[in-house]
Amino acid sequence: MNTAALKRVVIGCDGGLVHTYVDGQLERSCTVPEVYLPYGTETVVWTVPSQQEAATIAALVRRGVQVRVVHREACRTSDMQERVRVADCAARHALYPAATWFTVTARELPCYDVAAAADTAGAADLDKLLAQHPAFPAMSFLDVENALADRAAVLADILDIRMFMHPVRPLRISRLAACFGVMPHTVGHLLRLSPERLASGRVGAQLRRGVHLLRCWAGLYPWDGGLDNTPLMRLFIGEERSFTEAFIAASRMFLRMLSSAWYDIAGYIPDAVSGVRFPDGAMTQAFQRHVRACREKLCGK
Repeated sequence: MNTAALKRVVIGCDGGLVHTYVDGQLERSCTVPEVYLPYGTETVVWTVPSQQEAATIAALVRRGVQVRVVHREACRTSDMQERVRVADCAARHALYPAATWFTVTARELPCYDVAAAADTAGAADLDKLLAQHPAFPAMSFLDVENALADRAAVLADILDIRMFMHPVRPLRISRLAACFGVMPHTVGHLLRLSPERLASGRVGAQLRRGVHLLRCWAGLYPWDGGLDNTPLMRLFIGEERSFTEAFIAASRMFLRMLSSAWYDIAGYIPDAVSGVRFPDGAMTQAFQRHVRACREKLCGK
């Protein structure tokens, strides 16, 4: 295919509709199954990805369309028009270097499929999708019960792990930790969060993400008690650490497991899982064996 002849199109999703922009002008608005690209597969689609765009992105990739997603750092707003403007700017003027955008290929499809189905799919379908996700080894290693919806929510919030990779130190998890509120100045709010307030919906996005993350590795709320008896907390809690410090360490360990398995199985960083080190060496070896077994099932290697 002659890449010079490829046409640049920008999409944005809002209220269940997909808006197609060509040369900065709205071409058409339609539902996901009716997405129309004026140049067919001779198109490069640009977008700032979100959970709302996930189904559309996956459908376009399966149709053979090149899709490029702009790095989340380039546009943090949820306003659809601003996201379209940023994507259009990146597409037309290449104001952002290649390090700030990524091409979505077949290996990313399980990630976008999970994000698209997180709020709508039934338990059986969601379970099958999660089993194909590159982060599945980290989720299944702890074997937390009744965490299906929370696993999907966490993976939908991340969507594309490349958006959180540090350009120099790819195994660093500071960006993921900030996304889920696993920071000394924010985690106290999560530990004090009451179930009544959570049920009321008057909770910020960062706290909501933090609750989903907690359920993934601990399977319970902090206020349910017994948090210090969960496998990860037992590794860190002790006289030399406060409860909050142990909680942060356990949460960061889970994020390190999740990102390393994701990098490893998706092929972004070969053997990234070897960078995970538990305080207990036996758990490190068990996790590495578990990831290798999952890799054989998911990737056949």
